[in-house]
Amino acid sequence: MKHSILSRLLFLAIFLCSASALMAGGVKVHCLMASTETQVYEDEHVILNLQVYPDGVAQLLLHNKSASPVDVDRAHSFAYVNDQSFTLYTPGQQTETHTKGFGVIDEERFPHEGLTGTRYFRGESHSLSRTEEDIPMQAVAPGGTAVIYEFASLPSLLNPSVIDLGRRGNARRFGRRGHFINPQTGERHKFRHGDARVYAEENTPLRLAAYVQYHLEGSADEPAVARISDYVRQVVVGGESRSASAFSFRSGGGNALLSTEIGLGVAVVAIMTTAMGNMSSSSGMDF
Repeated sequence: MKHSILSRLLFLAIFLCSASALMAGGVKVHCLMASTETQVYEDEHVILNLQVYPDGVAQLLLHNKSASPVDVDRAHSFAYVNDQSFTLYTPGQQTETHTKGFGVIDEERFPHEGLTGTRYFRGESHSLSRTEEDIPMQAVAPGGTAVIYEFASLPSLLNPSVIDLGRRGNARRFGRRGHFINPQTGERHKFRHGDARVYAEENTPLRLAAYVQYHLEGSADEPAVARISDYVRQVVVGGESRSASAFSFRSGGGNALLSTEIGLGVAVVAIMTTAMGNMSSSSGMDF
């Protein structure tokens, strides 16, 4: 009978370990940009580049090739996300607060992370606030490079009728793995390791573009216009991305608190199994 009990306890430990790993892991999803050279514009005065970073941020970088300052007319320049456009200039003031010691989470900006409300972490608190007023005209120094616009949190900009991001787990709820969606039929396919989808510009889950108007300081010429664009051409589930222009996000994953509790349960089962094995060895007792 002792072997039956020990084997059951061992099976329970393995099951709990597997469940904990499954809940904690989730799956990594990589979004690869097409990079068909339309993401770069160059003329005799400037180079405008759309740079995408692995952490899910994209920036419009303008390099001034000339010997004179370049003025970017942000009030008459536009950034595009799929079918929506925004001026680079946002009237009013923006305040940034940097705090050490506790975290504030914005659920509306990062819904795919599965975060709800505001969570605070213990520790000493030191805050630094900075208020900046957006400017309608941005000067770029001769030979200099400046960020003239930033697309933040690219995963949250993916078209929800094409890509369902899923939900990350937290201390109060389980995560949910995302899906590929066929927008014509509504058919859903859950993310699995090795899955991949290839898109054209017409049906991509994310297209970024920009229309930037600028002129040289002191020049009597009409303002010039630079246009660039890029789009997500492929979405790959699992593995690592080697693309020079891609961003990634994690879909699904576990309830952190519950995963910890399961981990403790595994430890308890393992200790009980070892103890019972030692007792039966030393005393010759049957259980």
